[in-house]
Amino acid sequence: MKKFKVLVCIAVLCLVPVMHAGAAEFEFHGDMNNRAGYSNHFDFLRSDQEGAIDPDSSVSDFTASIKYRFWFDASTDDDDLKGVFAIEIGALEFGEEVDFSGDEDAVEVRWGYIDFQLPGVDNKARTRIGLQPFTVNPFIWQETAPGVALDMSFDAVDVQAAWMRGAGDRAFSEGSEDISDLDSFFARVNAELAEGLKGGLFVLYQHQDTDGALGTIDPRDYHIKFLSEGEDLSVFTVGVDGSFNTGPFFFNWDLMYQTGELENISFDNTFLGIADPADQDYDLSAFFLHFDAGVKLNKVKLTYTFWYASGDDDSTDDDLDAFIATDVDVPGSLALLGSGTSFDDDNYFTERASVLDKGMIMNRVACDYQRSDKLTLGAALIYMLTAEDIDYTQGASTFSENDLGFEIDSYVKYKLFKNLEVGAQAGYLWAGDALDVYEGSRGNSAGDAFVADRDGSADEGIFVGTLRARFKF
Repeated sequence: MKKFKVLVCIAVLCLVPVMHAGAAEFEFHGDMNNRAGYSNHFDFLRSDQEGAIDPDSSVSDFTASIKYRFWFDASTDDDDLKGVFAIEIGALEFGEEVDFSGDEDAVEVRWGYIDFQLPGVDNKARTRIGLQPFTVNPFIWQETAPGVALDMSFDAVDVQAAWMRGAGDRAFSEGSEDISDLDSFFARVNAELAEGLKGGLFVLYQHQDTDGALGTIDPRDYHIKFLSEGEDLSVFTVGVDGSFNTGPFFFNWDLMYQTGELENISFDNTFLGIADPADQDYDLSAFFLHFDAGVKLNKVKLTYTFWYASGDDDSTDDDLDAFIATDVDVPGSLALLGSGTSFDDDNYFTERASVLDKGMIMNRVACDYQRSDKLTLGAALIYMLTAEDIDYTQGASTFSENDLGFEIDSYVKYKLFKNLEVGAQAGYLWAGDALDVYEGSRGNSAGDAFVADRDGSADEGIFVGTLRARFKF
C-alpha cells in the first residue's frame, strides 16, 4: 500500500508542470477488472514456454484474481500539451499475490509519457515521449513500449514515425559486450483511398548487436521480446493493412513480409527431443497473411477469419522461414490463444499467432448477437493447424504432426450499470495430434523440467471457462 501511495504522489508531481502551463483539465481514470477462471488443464495454460498436458489425468483448478489499472491525465485547455501516468496492479491471484492482510506490493508503472503539439505547425503534428501504448500492427507488435513517436495528419493522409527501445544495456567500457540495445525504427502512412476504403503501408526495422556473444533460441521462445539477451538480429518487416466497408459487408486485411538476419545463434531443440543444428547465422524470409470477411444484419454480425503465419520447415539449415512477432496479445480462441481473447487473460498458452517456430493456419467462423444495449452473446467455431509439421521424438519413435485441433467457444456479456460489465466465457479444444508434443508433466514451480510422455496422438482435450466483473471509469 505504501508503494501505491508513493506512485500516486510521483504522478501528481510529474503532472503539476502541465497544469501550470495554463488552464488545465485533470482527470483520473480506472479499469478495475475482476476475473475468475476454471480449466481442466491449468498445466497447459502456463504459456508455451512452460505449458504441459498431463495425458493421464486432469490438472484442474479454479482461480480468481484482480487486474486494476489507474491513470492520471492532465492537459491544457487547448489540448496542446498532455501528460499521462498509469499504474497497474495485476494479475494478483486470490490466496497467492493477495492473501491474508493484503497484497505483496505488486505494482508496476504501465504508462508514463508526455504528448504535445509541435509548435509552429499548422496541421496536426503531435509527439509522444516516454513509456506509451505502441502499435505497429496487431499481429506483430501492439503493447506498451518506451520511446519517441510522431503523428502527423495531412487531410486524408496520416503519417507516423517512431523509435522504440524494448531492451538494452548501458556501456561501461569501450567495446563492452554488454551493449545489446534492441532498437526499433518504425514508419507508417495511412490513407482514406475511397469511400469506405482505408489502407496503410508500414516499415519496421529492428536491430540488436551483442558484439559476438552467442545467443540461444528455444522454439517455444520464438518471439522477439524474448530475444533481448545475447542474440544479434537485423530484421525488416514491410506490411500493408486496411479495411473496406460497403453496406452491411466489411473486410479487414493484413499482409507482412520479413527479411533479415539472426546471427550467431544456437537453437536449443531439447524440448522436441531432436538434435540441435550447428551454431550459425540464419537468413530470415517469412510472411504473414490475415483477413476478415463479414456481414452485419441488424443485431447479428457474422465473421470469417483466416490467417497464415509462415513456419520453418527445416531447423538444420541456415534459412529461417518462420514469421516472428515482437510483443502481441492475439485474439482468436479461448483455449489456445487465450491472452487476447480470454476475460482471464493472464492464464493462457500462447499470445502470438503461431506455435513454436512452425507458424499457424487459423480458420474461424464467429457469430455475435447484440440482443440489446446491455446484452451481447456470441459463439465461434475454430480449426487450427501449424503451417509446417512439428517434428519431435519420444524414445526411439519419431513423429511429425500439424493438426492443432478443433475448438468451440461461446460468451455472454451484460452491462449491469453504465460502467460495470459482467460476463462469462466457455471454450473446449478437441486437441489435434500436434499438441501431443506438449504431453507430459512438470512440477508446481515455473522452470521445473518438462518430462515428456508422447505417443504421437493427442490424449486430452482442453476446457477453459472464465468470469468477469469489470468497472471502467
